Amino acid sequence: MKPAATEHPVRIRRKSLGLTLEKLSAKCGVQPAAISIVERGEVQFPRADNCARIAAGLGVSSDVLVAEIEAWNDTHRVPRKAS
Repeated sequence: MKPAATEHPVRIRRKSLGLTLEKLSAKCGVQPAAISIVERGEVQFPRADNCARIAAGLGVSSDVLVAEIEAWNDTHRVPRKAS
């Protein structure tokens, strides 16, 4: 199945590995809610430490994941949370 053009790169990679949010969380030590926030585009980038952990859990380098997220951010509006 081809990923939807609007899907976040973290979600695309997670699904391609057959991982649920909970399984990725267990692999990388980042809470499922934090991963979900990233996948929904509610933040432009995860914190540096979480980015490194998520990248490791997905089997890619942080540099690759950051480049994919940057490209996604360039083509998708990232909503801002109200303070």
